[in-house]
Amino acid sequence: IQNNLTGAIDSTNSDARGLGRWTYCIINGRKNHKLVIITAYRLSHDSIPGDDTIYAQQYRLLRKQQIDHPKPKKIFDVDLCKLLGQWFHKQYDILLMMDANTNTNDVSLQRIINSAKLYDILGATHGYHSPPTYIRGTKTIDYLFGTERVLQVVKNGGIRPFNADILSDHRALWIDLDMSRILDQTSHPLHLRE
Repeated sequence: IQNNLTGAIDSTNSDARGLGRWTYCIINGRKNHKLVIITAYRLSHDSIPGDDTIYAQQYRLLRKQQIDHPKPKKIFDVDLCKLLGQWFHKQYDILLMMDANTNTNDVSLQRIINSAKLYDILGATHGYHSPPTYIRGTKTIDYLFGTERVLQVVKNGGIRPFNADILSDHRALWIDLDMSRILDQTSHPLHLRE
């Protein structure tokens, strides 16, 4: 967050369990309207052998929190659904940027999306035939999800080629939002076309 939006920051925070699963920023708009921007990393598997994996790290930290036989991926899903649901019920707009490590056919990912009535922004904008977003993968696993009002103020967006902007084994996803419109609740809501 930079330039004139820095003065609109309400709060920043991260995963309450301290696992590094997500961070977020809440931005104030007019008439107590809020926009939440959240970045999240969802584990790719339910278990991965090896002490140096992210799964093993989260498993150990959850055990320290007195959770017997934790399932980090399932706990991620439950915790994120709860958080998104709270924001949705407060009528906050939400932009969720996530390495989901699965595609939208995954029932668990669908629960996350449905917990706050989120849309696949790039899919809705450009069609649902996105290229693989992981260099050794065959499917889209990285997403920008948003509430209806976020989707309505997308001016442009896309998926960059591998290593075009950043050196990574994932593609860079981007959108350009009309921030003055999303933060101004006095504008009339648009309705999505079916």
